[in-house]
Amino acid sequence: MESATRGYFVFVSFGVMLAACGSSGGESGDAPGTDTGSANETTADAACQHLFRVSEERCAKEISAETVAATRTRYVTNCVAELALTGTSRSTANVESCARALEKLPCGTVAEFVPECTTKAGTVADGAACNAGAQCKSGICDYGDPDAKSTCGVCATPLAEGASCSPKSSVCTPGTVCVGSLDAVTLTTCKRVSYAEPKAPCGANVLCQPGYLCFKSSADDPTPTCNPRFAPGVYCGDDDDVCDEASFCEKMTNKCASRPKEGEACDVQHPCPKGLGCSKTTGQCAPFTFAAPGESCGGNVGCVQGVCGQGTGTQTCPPIVEDGSGCLEGAHMTCRAPATCTSGKCVMPTTGVCR
Repeated sequence: MESATRGYFVFVSFGVMLAACGSSGGESGDAPGTDTGSANETTADAACQHLFRVSEERCAKEISAETVAATRTRYVTNCVAELALTGTSRSTANVESCARALEKLPCGTVAEFVPECTTKAGTVADGAACNAGAQCKSGICDYGDPDAKSTCGVCATPLAEGASCSPKSSVCTPGTVCVGSLDAVTLTTCKRVSYAEPKAPCGANVLCQPGYLCFKSSADDPTPTCNPRFAPGVYCGDDDDVCDEASFCEKMTNKCASRPKEGEACDVQHPCPKGLGCSKTTGQCAPFTFAAPGESCGGNVGCVQGVCGQGTGTQTCPPIVEDGSGCLEGAHMTCRAPATCTSGKCVMPTTGVCR
């Protein structure tokens, strides 16, 4: 449905909310890496710190270190507050288990599709107010109309796994999505989603990990499998997403080509690799710097928070709206992460206990 739902994690990835402009699309994300500080993290605060490190901080390549540090406190505070919500199924052990699972997977992995992170049923009945899906028996906290005055959601009944659905209007039970089969994409059902290992079979609801594509390696293969994205020199059509992280799809040749390195010439047709932006001054790939709200941005100049303004005229960084202040969805403004614009106000997901 055209409404917001909140599942296991009521916070939104701050990497999206703080995204610096000038970043290039098609990146596959960082390789997995074990967090060496997680061995004995059993308190709520420590587990939430662990989750922040592996799901957010290690993936923040185009966000200032100062912003990451400032966001950590708010993120962890919100994460810990979730554990005290009425009826929630979420526990310190759940958070730590999810963090341990995510640190083994690449950046870009959807947490809800990882079994250790999928929303578990709470005890709050359908129709009751909620802050997060983990409170609800259904696992779904529906925030409905974004223009509504309420900053609370309502526990809603999703479609069960295996039920017929519409990709544009249905909400499936947590851990499932509305997808078709490879043979009949018009017949859609709510299916459990999982990630396949490299070279393993894949399909509509069996996804490849970031950095891999689902296709048949040869005409003789009976089923598609997860294969690495294409290296330079391989045909890509007109799709940057099929090239590996260090490459882009060269429009003149329709082949993957290496992205320019730091100090090399760049433009819209020759994008820089992740972590670098194309300087408006030199026309070369350069490390990101970060501008304050209202300051000019673009190229290799990102924003300390929010997305660089687009359109005609001088691009500037958006104003940061504090908790409780008015906001407008889609306007050139941003709530201080991880708060979101809900019913016209910037609110932390656990601000105001809904039940």
